[in-house]
Amino acid sequence: MADFSFTNEEKELIKNAIAQGHGFWSDKSLDDVKGRLKDYLRLRQVEVCCYCSRNTDDEFKMALDIEHIIPKSVLVSEMFELNNLAASCKRCNMRIKKDDVSFINGEIEAFKTRGGYYLSESYKFLHPNLDEWDGNLHYYVVQRNNKKMVYYNVVEGSEKGEYTKEYFRLADIQVNTFDEVQEATVRKEPVDPNVADKYIKLVDAMLGKS
Repeated sequence: MADFSFTNEEKELIKNAIAQGHGFWSDKSLDDVKGRLKDYLRLRQVEVCCYCSRNTDDEFKMALDIEHIIPKSVLVSEMFELNNLAASCKRCNMRIKKDDVSFINGEIEAFKTRGGYYLSESYKFLHPNLDEWDGNLHYYVVQRNNKKMVYYNVVEGSEKGEYTKEYFRLADIQVNTFDEVQEATVRKEPVDPNVADKYIKLVDAMLGKS
């Protein structure tokens, strides 16, 4: 995959946008560069949401957000920094994360002052551009026609994996899809607690354990 680079014209637009403040993100003059960015981020992430890893292949552009991992309202200087950008589903970005910064280790003002914005240890969750899911959190999905089952497995007690699963309420997605598969009318966990474990072992055997 080719690296992304801004044109000289885009660089001028970005410089002006940062000077105007984070609210300028919605200005129509940035539509073209944001469109290019979204296309690039989707390809870089292999068409999955940066936080829940659900497939975004068939999603229209408007159904996905350019996510600012450090909110642009907190650090406007990073508004167009590629390390701070990812493609997110609206569930993870607009309904859950929003402008929250509780996932940053330490006080936010100290974080802003000391720099080091792109160090993995600065983040409690799996940073889309600094961390790998393999070795921390595995996303499993199986679908038969109109029934789908999802399972998120924290790998070997990974703290970042556990935090990510809790922060983005991934267990809610997991339980909902188990409900659908079992045609449940009341939310419940799978009847057989060994099903998920057996499923994980089968998939790992097929794909190779990371």
